[in-house]
Amino acid sequence: LDRIINEANRSDAPPLLAVLMLDLDFFKRVNDGRGHLVGSHTIRDVGHIIRDTVGSADLAARYGGEEFLAYLFETREGGLEVAEKIRKEIEAHPFPASTTDPTKTMHITISVGVAAYPEDGTKALDLIQKADQALYRAKLSGRNQTCVFDPKIDRPESFRHNLDSSAIMYGPSDAQ
Repeated sequence: LDRIINEANRSDAPPLLAVLMLDLDFFKRVNDGRGHLVGSHTIRDVGHIIRDTVGSADLAARYGGEEFLAYLFETREGGLEVAEKIRKEIEAHPFPASTTDPTKTMHITISVGVAAYPEDGTKALDLIQKADQALYRAKLSGRNQTCVFDPKIDRPESFRHNLDSSAIMYGPSDAQ
């Protein structure tokens, strides 16, 4: 993402870019209630859904814990459409709830925040922080929804993390 944005900043015709920050809702309940192996399989399966929806494993990654980061060569509206497609697919997907009984399934949900280049920032860290602020608002607003960064609502003082540039490579230090 950092490389793509640096190239875009040098370009006479920079691409549009939407950044998605995604976080599974109440995931601790999966690990505590179903076990960490089921939790691990769930994270893997969610990653596959995200990868398949964005079209490439190169455009999405596990960011930490049960968080994922993806970027798309899309407008803000296009990013919102893809984010909603991911959210709805995860909500409807029957995830395995047992490692021994294939008939047991569970449903989970995901919250998503979207930010756009260049409107919301011209650095990878700025876009990640703004997508994360929008994600935080989605969580506070009831979860299982997508919020697009809005500078009037998503104020810096409402941001819960202080990220440094190493967070881009290694993920936030307090990933849960």
